[in-house]
Amino acid sequence: MQLTSIHLKQGSLQQGQWSSGGKCPPRAHLVRIAMALISLVLIASATAAPQRPVRVRAQLSTGVAKLGANVQLVITAEGDPAATLESLPPVDGLRISQPASPMYSEFTHRVAGRQVRRITLSWTLQVETLREGKFELPSVRVVSNGRGHLGQVLPASLTVVCDIQGADMGFLEVSEVPERVYEGQPFSVHLRAGWDANLQVASAGMVLPWWGRLPGTLELNTGQENVGRKVVTIGLNRSGRVDVVGPIEENRDNGVFHVVELKRRFLPTRPGVLDFAQGIFEFGELVGNAGPFGRRKTRDFYAVLPQFDVQVLRVPEEGRPFAWTGAVGSLSVDRETDTRDVDQGASIHLTMRWQGDGNLEFFDLPDLSRLDAFRGFRILGVEDIPGVLERKATWELVPVDANLEAIPAIPLWVFNPMSKAYEMLESEPVPIRVRAVEGGLDPALGGPVLDAPDVLGIDPHARTGPDPEGPSGSNLLVGYFLLPLAWLAGRMFVRRRGDPGGLAARRRRAAPRHLSRALGRAENAADQRQALATFLGACSGQSDQSWIGRAPGLLSSAGGQELEILLASLDAAIHGGDNAPLDKAMIERVARGAGI
Repeated sequence: MQLTSIHLKQGSLQQGQWSSGGKCPPRAHLVRIAMALISLVLIASATAAPQRPVRVRAQLSTGVAKLGANVQLVITAEGDPAATLESLPPVDGLRISQPASPMYSEFTHRVAGRQVRRITLSWTLQVETLREGKFELPSVRVVSNGRGHLGQVLPASLTVVCDIQGADMGFLEVSEVPERVYEGQPFSVHLRAGWDANLQVASAGMVLPWWGRLPGTLELNTGQENVGRKVVTIGLNRSGRVDVVGPIEENRDNGVFHVVELKRRFLPTRPGVLDFAQGIFEFGELVGNAGPFGRRKTRDFYAVLPQFDVQVLRVPEEGRPFAWTGAVGSLSVDRETDTRDVDQGASIHLTMRWQGDGNLEFFDLPDLSRLDAFRGFRILGVEDIPGVLERKATWELVPVDANLEAIPAIPLWVFNPMSKAYEMLESEPVPIRVRAVEGGLDPALGGPVLDAPDVLGIDPHARTGPDPEGPSGSNLLVGYFLLPLAWLAGRMFVRRRGDPGGLAARRRRAAPRHLSRALGRAENAADQRQALATFLGACSGQSDQSWIGRAPGLLSSAGGQELEILLASLDAAIHGGDNAPLDKAMIERVARGAGI
């Protein structure tokens, strides 16, 4: 594609150019140049061919092999069905087969309402061992759209020995691994390795070809279960290090062993088979006496963990509720609120805690705005804190109906792998008392959540129909240029109208509740005046101190005049009396009727 150049030649005055005596002003000329440059960028971006991202993995079936045995090298490329694998460079001591036709697999799923297709090519090469030694494997190269993509072989070296010793002197085993799981269901891999306590071990390490290379999974945090336990560092795949718990002594059938433990937790994201290739635990024993340079020889041992796999099943479509948001596992729920006695239009914080063995970090929260039971509440927002052992969500709710008697239960549909069924997990309702406010509500808070659109032109009700197609490349580019303008317009709108979710608005809504509590704790008139000043500062957006010692005559309304009389009475009680407190109910009535 050729792009037309723009040349500005000094001294030449043609149509559209300018000089000190020209008719076209400099600003208009700069605008024309900018528009021309933007047009060229849009054309170039829209016509550029998209590059498909290609991810390459290469994995040996084991890191230690007996002389004469064959080892498999599995290479996968994800992203381009037309990718090709180049032949590997020769390695002295190994015979690597030439690439053949790859296996093709395709997986389709939906992410955020859009259909996503994943294409994977897989080649399996045979590596024949010809002699003893340690051999470094070169990186593999996959070509896609004329570009090369490299993938490092894991483990990066292959050790060939005459005999794999260590079955009696050490071990490597796995536990807690299920044979089958569902997509979205977390599971753990608990590795334990050990060596004979009578050995003087100088080095130890694990060779795990699947480490960090399980396609279709997310690795999760294991939580705080290792806090306070002894931790040491051993080798990993001969080029890295990993922290393990231990060593601790353990009595086994063939003697006392020093044991270390390592736990990993995974979340499968798509159906299929997860292949955990053969693992090796390597440890070296010091033998003989130190040589002339003070170094002793070591004898290497190898303990083998056979290959195992986990089958990932698809979450069933049959019986799936429309309101299911992706929760999988065996969960429980608890709830709490910051108050149960609230004024109409004030806010309540409702906190939900989901716990148990499940994908707590990944399911979507229930949408309260779509529940008829919450039509009497204004839902201002939610703070979501995902965690390994607990999912915590806090909603800020504003009751706009004075007849409400409880915060309804919040339902969460969960697929339980134990029962293989979808189950409703529902919290208990929270009894509340809502006191009506004289004079009505703030217009920004009044009205049920779903009675009318909050923003002009946006309909809060869901519409049925086919899924919309994704935006085109040109639409995205136009959106990139319009986004700053939209941000500026929204910023101006929020500044003019006030942000209902901002700190000042939240402080104003909580002010009546805080006033009632502060007056209940007040022991004298000075405490009452401070509580009243805090309330007035929150309602007016001013500081607390601005309402202490305020000059009279600044509030002309009837409620304002009554407030000034109250402030004068409090000052008189503090400075001219015995600092005796005034009637709490009277202070609350005057404060709420002041119209601040």
